[in-house]
Amino acid sequence: MLSFDARGNGVTSGYSYFMQEYYQITTEEALGQLKTSPSGLKSEEVPELLKNYGANALQEAKQKSRLAILLSQFTDVMIIIL
Repeated sequence: MLSFDARGNGVTSGYSYFMQEYYQITTEEALGQLKTSPSGLKSEEVPELLKNYGANALQEAKQKSRLAILLSQFTDVMIIIL
C-alpha cells in the first residue's frame, strides 16, 4: 500500500520510492545504499572491479593542430560578418 510522508514522497513500509539526496540521510544509510564501508574497497575486490570496469582513467582528447585552429577562425560566421 502506498502512503505519503510529510514531504509528499510516496513510501511503503518505510522505503521511499524516491531516493533521497545523500545530504538528507545519515552516513550509515548512505554507505548502505552504496554498498561500501568507511574504509573503502577491500584488496580482494580490486582485481574483479578492474576486470569488470577497467582503470579509473580519462582518455586524452585529440588535440587540434595550430593550423586547424587558425583555419577554423575563418569559418566562424561572426568573424566573416565582421
